[in-house]
Amino acid sequence: MFEVHSGSRPVRPSAAVVASAAALALTLCLAWLQTRQSLALGAPVRIAGTDLVVRPPAGWVQHPNQPGTFLLTRGDRDGQPVGKPERRISFIGGRNHVYFSPADLLTRDQPSPLQPEPATIAGLPGVEVRRLVWREFRGWRYAHETIIRMACSPRGDFVRVDYEPLTEPTQGDLELLRAVSAAVRIDTPGATLSASDALAAAGIQLKTDPKWRFAAADFPDVQGCYLADLDPQQPYGIAILRTWLAPGRSPADLVIDFAAERWERLIDPQQVRQRQRADGAAVAAAEVDDDDAAVFAAQCVAAAPHQAVMLFLAAPPRARPAARAALEQLADNLQFAPTSRDLDLSAALAAGAELAEHVRREGIAGCWTNPQSSAFHLAWSNLSAAPVAGFATARKAVADGFDGVSAFSMHDRIERETWHVARDMVAFSRVIDGTLGDAPAIPIRIEDDRAAGSSRIQRVVTLQRRRDGAPREQKRAITPGNTFISPPSEPIAEARAARTGRSPCVVECLSRYGPATHTRLLRSLPAAPTPARRTDEPAASSPGGRELPRVLVQYDFNPAGTVLAIDEDGELARQEFAGLDVWRADAAALMRHFRKIADLFAD
Repeated sequence: MFEVHSGSRPVRPSAAVVASAAALALTLCLAWLQTRQSLALGAPVRIAGTDLVVRPPAGWVQHPNQPGTFLLTRGDRDGQPVGKPERRISFIGGRNHVYFSPADLLTRDQPSPLQPEPATIAGLPGVEVRRLVWREFRGWRYAHETIIRMACSPRGDFVRVDYEPLTEPTQGDLELLRAVSAAVRIDTPGATLSASDALAAAGIQLKTDPKWRFAAADFPDVQGCYLADLDPQQPYGIAILRTWLAPGRSPADLVIDFAAERWERLIDPQQVRQRQRADGAAVAAAEVDDDDAAVFAAQCVAAAPHQAVMLFLAAPPRARPAARAALEQLADNLQFAPTSRDLDLSAALAAGAELAEHVRREGIAGCWTNPQSSAFHLAWSNLSAAPVAGFATARKAVADGFDGVSAFSMHDRIERETWHVARDMVAFSRVIDGTLGDAPAIPIRIEDDRAAGSSRIQRVVTLQRRRDGAPREQKRAITPGNTFISPPSEPIAEARAARTGRSPCVVECLSRYGPATHTRLLRSLPAAPTPARRTDEPAASSPGGRELPRVLVQYDFNPAGTVLAIDEDGELARQEFAGLDVWRADAAALMRHFRKIADLFAD
């Protein structure tokens, strides 16, 4: 018998199984290593002009002209990308003045055909959408599908990440985007806080909603916090900012002044809803009927002159019913918790009266030693590469004091102010020509006059009616107190408070559009390095200049605060707002961006 074998038979079948398993394990290990390498992140990088610190993917090259963009190309030469980018990731950070829902921000200007999906950046809940973005390379236009993520803090800090993969996004692309998003850091104090820390900083006790997120006030010395409900269907944000009631001021007065200065609505006391809580605290509230208004409701709750709080509510129209209910509940239930940060109002008023007397005693000539001067400033938003507003002022000495003119321009809007102040800083006259609202704007003229030896200010407000075109004139007499600083010498008082390091002081100032006067809290801050001016190039404006004295200024009707840096001549070098910086500029820069101001000064 013979056996015919057509093939070989393995002598050791177990060895083949082991070899196959080892080869498979090696393949999986290499794949894992490649995946890990593709998800590896580079060293932290601070994005110029923002508060973002990011970790781009390892091996990606920063764009030479766009600091927030990183590219993966086929190669690089001397650190510069070479060839068509295979993948691109961009980081954008900034600050809105109030909380906006990330979904609303992403779809406001460019609606997405797809519903936003939940996502997270820098530990903040956000959303993710996909869009087609057109690019150009060597004369060819091509479309990239871009994944966009955005998240916002309760006070308005936002971060956005745009990722363009090579082809249709793969699972590896999504993993990389998640890793990069988790590594983003908003390097500014208080972008997120626990509920207990936030309310302690505000000196408030309140039963909180589990859905609320919290953030600190913009400046450490401001007593307050921000909260937001990040529900994308019904998002809203509430600012909780402690304030005070100077003698003669009521919660309704603060709400009326806020409506005039923020909403540009001249409302009567009858239009303010006022009530008293069961514990005796007074509540005043008003709203503006405007879908475009970010902050559409304001309330003031006061249990005592030194225990008061302003509440500002921001929400898109679809979420306003739920937002109103939340604000009403908050105003009804919040309690004041005494802390070491509480304002000693009596001492601040006494310090304010001393400051006002010192300014009057020194006189205008002792403060403005230069007989003729001018100053120009530009305001930059972190949302725009170009300045968003321009300011110019000029003054000259005359026989009995100083004459001056100021101009302001923003969004094609012009406001002009002419004034005269006597040498004793008591007698003055001022005329403001501006507009209220928009679409269409209403021309308004405000004339203030205080004669020598008089204790009263005579104010005449002329408002052009919208319907019949006939002007409406209102006259009133205003009697300020002993803390009053007459215009235009308010900057003198602020500069002196910054330089002398005075304890917190409350001064009384004339309102621009409000019916009478308001009060301001001036608090000296430690000097800090501040450049002399900012140029059109953000890189040329980084901190590191002279150490200048600073002062925190808070308005009683809007106590969010602004920080002023004062130079050696007592003039404003820089002013910081939430999401907005005002810097000194030269005349050429101002006229280049705001030619209409030049025309006003030419008159």
